[in-house]
Amino acid sequence: MQRQIQEFVQYIQREVLTRASAAADPSKGAIVPLRRPVVPVNDQARRK
Repeated sequence: MQRQIQEFVQYIQREVLTRASAAADPSKGAIVPLRRPVVPVNDQARRK
């Protein structure tokens, strides 16, 4: 039983590390790729 608990703890540690690294880079863990919207710049408004 001790071995089973140790294996379970190791499994949890691996999962936590895997998910933490995915959280650090959302594109790795995202189901749908995230893209930032492109906002057009109005040059005339800048010049005023």
